[in-house]
Amino acid sequence: MARPAEGCPQCPAQPEAIRTYKAVELHYIRAFRQNWSARLSYTYSQLRGNYSGLASSDEFGRNDPNIERYFDELHNSFDQNGKLVTGPLNTDRPHAVKAQVLYRAPWGTNIGVNSSWMSGTPVSEEVTYRGVPFFPHGRGNLGRTDSLSNTDLLLSHAIPFGKYGFEASINVLNLFDQKAVTRIGNNHYREDMCAAKYIPGCTAGVAEKVFFSAPFDTDKIMASAPVQPNYKKAISYQAARGVRLGVKFTF
Repeated sequence: MARPAEGCPQCPAQPEAIRTYKAVELHYIRAFRQNWSARLSYTYSQLRGNYSGLASSDEFGRNDPNIERYFDELHNSFDQNGKLVTGPLNTDRPHAVKAQVLYRAPWGTNIGVNSSWMSGTPVSEEVTYRGVPFFPHGRGNLGRTDSLSNTDLLLSHAIPFGKYGFEASINVLNLFDQKAVTRIGNNHYREDMCAAKYIPGCTAGVAEKVFFSAPFDTDKIMASAPVQPNYKKAISYQAARGVRLGVKFTF
């Protein structure tokens, strides 16, 4: 842990990055024989901490390594009670079931199926304070997105010409055109909490002192603030069905 900020004895020390992944996996693998193979797996996992990775899942995939919002301000790591916020990170999916099956028909056509089902991801309310978001009620307080299931289908057939040949294929992604919600609006208010009309005297030099002076009620302070139109609403969905055709020359 780093030392507390100078001139702010009530401020906690800057926390270190925490990212802990634990998992147990059960799997079954059948090698290809008698024209078919299969791989089945179930994973139970936990992803906890305050650091959601080089491609920040807190910012839904922002890929500026170590230039994300984490640790931009001390309050980013704490809730409205001044407690360190650690919890389920945005890519935490406790349960995951996956299956891959390949079958070769007697006439030479390959049929492959890739299917999966996974738990939804946590949704954490954010409020902006001096331009940097924080989690007033901790991580995962808004529940989770829909569970995510997906099935892909691959058909391929080789046509030989002596020592050469062609292989034609069709790959259907999201075969059943499922439309699970993958992201929910989590930014609560349209205005910054560190504004004179909400917290008088909340200026750059004393903002952190004010934040850590005592527990506060974010919703009470922001009672008159306009709410983001997409707060708690679906803003992103599973990709629609896609079809890819392919031709491959073999030699």
